Amino acid sequence: MLIFMGETESFLFKDKQAKLLIALKSKQGDMNVSALASNTGVTYVHACNFIKRCTEKGIIKSERRGKEKYLSLTEKGVKVADLISAIYTTILEP
Repeated sequence: MLIFMGETESFLFKDKQAKLLIALKSKQGDMNVSALASNTGVTYVHACNFIKRCTEKGIIKSERRGKEKYLSLTEKGVKVADLISAIYTTILEP
């Protein structure tokens, strides 16, 4: 199946979303939404919206502990993050 991105999409994929997935992949232990947003330089609201969509697609899972929501990648999410990371590496090669 070939998927085309709409006009409002960035080239290949959006940088902020890629940063969020790669940050979750490279983290040590669980990360809450605030830490993820802070570590990647995106707003809390942007991170929440992206996490919601990824959760619906089975890419990110969350666990509530008290008032905090902790995030991790699913098996599918690890595969997606690996692919995005590989694309970035390939694009940035001299």
